[in-house]
Amino acid sequence: MFKENTLLYRSVFKIVIPYFIVSILWIYFSDRILKALANDISLLSTLQTYKGLGFVVITAMLLYFLVKRNISIITSSYKDKTAQDRIYRALIEHSYDFMILSDNDGNHKYTTNNTNNILGYNAEEFRVMKLSQFVHRSEERRVGKECR
Repeated sequence: MFKENTLLYRSVFKIVIPYFIVSILWIYFSDRILKALANDISLLSTLQTYKGLGFVVITAMLLYFLVKRNISIITSSYKDKTAQDRIYRALIEHSYDFMILSDNDGNHKYTTNNTNNILGYNAEEFRVMKLSQFVHRSEERRVGKECR
């Protein structure tokens, strides 16, 4: 989760920082150019309007390409993670080991398909059972600590 958040924050900065730099440079240099070109206040006012429209068009294109690039990066990262998840799931499903993913309350969120071979329960039957049903009372506290 931390890695995904880091990728998202980096993605935001990869959009905001170029936008900030282009905006500052545009304002600074375009004001200097207009000051040199326009002697008349009326002409300066008209040029300022066109300068503003140009800013909107250029920054809209910049934002479009930056957002498009970052969506592509995030999508690629998501596809890689999905492929990794499929590999891990295939490894787990074809393993001879029995594996459980449980929440803090002991509810099973996932169990491997070989529960019937190992415990004699099918996956659906086992999903509603608590782990404590398979642990001796003397071991409950130790197992509980290790499972958290």
